[in-house]
Amino acid sequence: MIGKSAHPTGVLRANQVGGAEGAVPGSRPDEPASPAWALALLSWFEGHRRDLPWRRDPTPYHVLVSELMLQQTRVDTVVPYYERFLRRFPDFAHLAAASEEEVLRLWTGLGYYSRARHLWQAARQVVARYGGNLPPDRGVLLSLPGVGPYTAGAILSIAFNRPAAAVDGNTARVAGRLLALDATTARGHRELADRIEAAVPPGRARDFTQALMELGALVCLPPPQAPDCGRCPLAAWCLWCKSPQDRSSTGAAGARQPKPGPRVVPRAVLVVACGNRVLVRRRPSRGLLAGMWEFPGTDVREDGPRAAALRTALDLGIALGLGIAGGLGVGQNCGHLGSAEVDLQGPAVHYAHTFSHLRWEVDVYWAKLPPAPGILESTGMEGGAGPPTVLWLRAADLASQVPLPAAFRPVAAFARSLVEGGAPPGG
Repeated sequence: MIGKSAHPTGVLRANQVGGAEGAVPGSRPDEPASPAWALALLSWFEGHRRDLPWRRDPTPYHVLVSELMLQQTRVDTVVPYYERFLRRFPDFAHLAAASEEEVLRLWTGLGYYSRARHLWQAARQVVARYGGNLPPDRGVLLSLPGVGPYTAGAILSIAFNRPAAAVDGNTARVAGRLLALDATTARGHRELADRIEAAVPPGRARDFTQALMELGALVCLPPPQAPDCGRCPLAAWCLWCKSPQDRSSTGAAGARQPKPGPRVVPRAVLVVACGNRVLVRRRPSRGLLAGMWEFPGTDVREDGPRAAALRTALDLGIALGLGIAGGLGVGQNCGHLGSAEVDLQGPAVHYAHTFSHLRWEVDVYWAKLPPAPGILESTGMEGGAGPPTVLWLRAADLASQVPLPAAFRPVAAFARSLVEGGAPPGG
C-alpha cells in the first residue's frame, strides 16, 4: 500500500492535513457518514462537470447504454454513437424489438461488438421479465448479459441514486491514491468499494459516483501522464500527495504494467464484383468480429498474399454452390468461379487495422465477374435453408445494408470505386 510506512492504519486524521474539520479518509463507523473530502468533491463537481448526453436524463436504460459503450472507448468517440443509438432505440422495448443485425449495424465502427449483443440481449430480458422497467436490484442487474459489479454499481448509483460503489479505472485510481489502497488485488478492490460506498453523502449517490469518474478523467490522470494535484479538490486529504516517496508503488499510484504490442497478422482480402454489386460474407458466430459481415479474406501463409487471395476465391466457389470449373490452383492468376472466369488482380490497396490484441496488415485483391444466371441469387446456403452466409449487395450503400466493421472501410471504399470506374491500378 502507498503510505503504509507513514500511516500504518491507512487512516489520515484532519489535524494531519492542515486542520480540515470533519471525517477524513479512513472513516470509522462511529464517525460522520460523509467525510469532508466527499463534500469537497461534490462541490468541485458542481463547477466542473462536463455536459454529457447520458447525464441529462440518467434513466436505467440510458445509463446501461452509455456504460457499455464507454467500456474501452473514449468519451468523445462514444457521444455521436450514443445519440444516434438513442434516436433509433429510445428505450428497452424498442431495442428488444429490433433484430440483432440491426443493432450491430448501428454499432458499426464502435468496436467490441460483443457489447452490442449483450445490450440487445439485456433489453430482451428486461422486457420479457420486467415489462421494460429495470428494477433497482443488484441481483437482477448482475443477471443481465454484459453487466458486472462495476456496471451494476453505476446503474444503482447514477440511475437510481442508491449508495453503491462503481469502481472503474478512474474511480480506482482516484480513491486508491486518496486512501492508499491497492485496488489491483481482490482484497484491496473490495475494501476500496466498501470505503467508497460508506463515503457517499446522503441523497447524492448519483453526483458522487460521477464526480469520482470526472476527477479521474480530468485531474487525477493515469501514468504516463502526471496527476494535476494543484487543481485537485482532494489534495488536502490525499495520501498520494502526502507520500511522494511511495509514488513508484503500484495500486494507489495507478501504475500500469506495460502491455505487449498487438500481434501482426498479414491478411489478403478479395473484392468480387458483378455489375454494381459486390460479394460479402458473414463471419463465424464465434471469435473476432463474430457474426459480422466482411469482404472475404484469409490470413496469409508462407506462400504469400496472392496465394491467400486465390484460396479465398476457391472457398467462395464452394460456398456459393457454383462448383469450380477448370481448377483454381495456387500460383495461377486466372481460375474459374462456376462458369465465370476469375481474373485475379492486385494488390490494389494496402492498409493496416489494429484491434486490441492484433493488427491486420491487409492486401486487397479484386476480380470482376460477368453477369451469369444464378450468381447474384446465391446465398451460400444449400437449398436456401437458414440465414444467408454470403450476399451480393450494392457497393454504393453497403453500410446501410449489413453491419460491416470499421476494419473493412478501406475495402468498401475501393469496392465502390471498382464498380463505378472500371479497373483501378494494382492489377
